[in-house]
Amino acid sequence: MVYRLLAVNIDGTLLQSNGRLNKSTKEAIDYVHQKGVHVALVTSRNYHSAKKVAKALKINPMIVAQQGAFVGASMEKPIMVKEFQKN
Repeated sequence: MVYRLLAVNIDGTLLQSNGRLNKSTKEAIDYVHQKGVHVALVTSRNYHSAKKVAKALKINPMIVAQQGAFVGASMEKPIMVKEFQKN
């Protein structure tokens, strides 16, 4: 079976309870990225917080942030943004 996408939650999966990336986790993400597997970071955090994690991983992944309210690789060209209606 050929995998093409790895979607990973940030808190409690990529990051340890102290908020840091484990070296072996970083190496595993790098390994799959080098094999051509797309990596997506999924989080309830905001985009900028998720982008910091992506920078630490040294990848430019698709980011699903704010519990799915933002989907995209950059703030400038999102694929989908769901905003609350302002009253």
